[in-house]
Amino acid sequence: MSRPSRRPLASLALSLVLLASMATPALGWANGGNLGNAYGTHDWIVGQAYKVFGDQPPAWFDLQTALLATDDPDKLFWATNEHVFFERGYGRGAVDRIAEFYHQALAAHLAGDDQMASTAFGWMAHYYGDILQPYHTNYAAVHLGDSHRRYEMLVGAVTRNPEASPEWSTADREPKTVADVRPVAIAAAAYSRKFFPELYRLFKVDETVLVPRVSEITGFLLKRASSDLADMLYSIDQGVGDAAPVASVKSSVRWRYAAKNTTQTVYVTVKGEAGQPLEGVRVDIAFPKATGGTRLLRRYTTAGGTVAAYAAIGDSPYGLRRDIVVTVKTGDVVKTSATWFVTSRRLATGSAGFKSWVSQTTAIPGQTVRVASLARDMLGRPVPNLKVSSTWTFGDGHVVKTTAYTDAAGRVLTSLPITDETPLGTVTVVAHTQSGSVNRVSSTSFRRN
Repeated sequence: MSRPSRRPLASLALSLVLLASMATPALGWANGGNLGNAYGTHDWIVGQAYKVFGDQPPAWFDLQTALLATDDPDKLFWATNEHVFFERGYGRGAVDRIAEFYHQALAAHLAGDDQMASTAFGWMAHYYGDILQPYHTNYAAVHLGDSHRRYEMLVGAVTRNPEASPEWSTADREPKTVADVRPVAIAAAAYSRKFFPELYRLFKVDETVLVPRVSEITGFLLKRASSDLADMLYSIDQGVGDAAPVASVKSSVRWRYAAKNTTQTVYVTVKGEAGQPLEGVRVDIAFPKATGGTRLLRRYTTAGGTVAAYAAIGDSPYGLRRDIVVTVKTGDVVKTSATWFVTSRRLATGSAGFKSWVSQTTAIPGQTVRVASLARDMLGRPVPNLKVSSTWTFGDGHVVKTTAYTDAAGRVLTSLPITDETPLGTVTVVAHTQSGSVNRVSSTSFRRN
């Protein structure tokens, strides 16, 4: 089946405006000419998936609508990190887009809007094709842009109609049910990634031709892409395959009491309903600017369901609480989490900056032992509002923990009544605090007689 040569004029005009305002993206496979509306590799992959159904494709699915949509992720809403799924680094957004547009296609189909379902499938298919292009899944390819483009253009030259390159077409004619599209996409990216070292080693010798082994690898990848997409099309028809939704989001910071003009780290953990980590999920972090407002940090979870995002704190005023809000959306489920930090002055070195002492070196039942801690900055000034956590370890190994905050004089005072039940022997008190992005510890002790 050929592809319609043009889309509606309003959409075409929007394409031109957006293309004029942004740099040309590194395309995943080819979209074809005519601003992507001609037939290209992304269309070829969808076309081969359609052939899996023979003369009984899903009745709701409109192939022409899907084909018109396959180039939109490059032309209408392109973001470079969303077209790749590297094993590490920032570029890991493709799986999230696959899960999101699969959900949109499934939801639209279940609601009876099959044109929207077909469009969303076309969008999803673009990203799925991308992750079965090894330059999009192996971090070693990040700086190989010229080789990347040459490879895609050579493949694009021989996938310009649905009957081209039949040796690369899947022989699959029995689509299977997808239980959860996200791990399927992650597995496809891993499959693609493993081919990169060999593919690049052979291709870089002469980047004007697809030698037999490179062509064979390309066939493996394109067959996987079209076969998997056929499974997804079948699963949408069955009303299944939606990605596992987020159930919990937890966030924290490395430095609760941070130094000005340093780097803060925000940690996020995302889990599903069974407590399992969710990989490939987009995490949006609203990080405070020093002068007010926020900036967006967008990251994607690792296999452990975690994110570590780094941001400059700037010249944020001392003692002013800065809130961080984390948002995670999977399908129609949105979860948020919040954490915070303040900037504080760095403490002086040694006991001049943080020290602890006891009111008495020995104690007997009926007395109360007081432990004081004092925090001062490098100019000798008291540092208020610091959290001081103390661990009291008794002679029998029993532990008591206390928490308090320094007052205007930089001092915190905790006390412990001594009773007949208080174990005999040395009691060690270790106090922990943090200020100016530095953890500090001081200790003292007394003897219970």
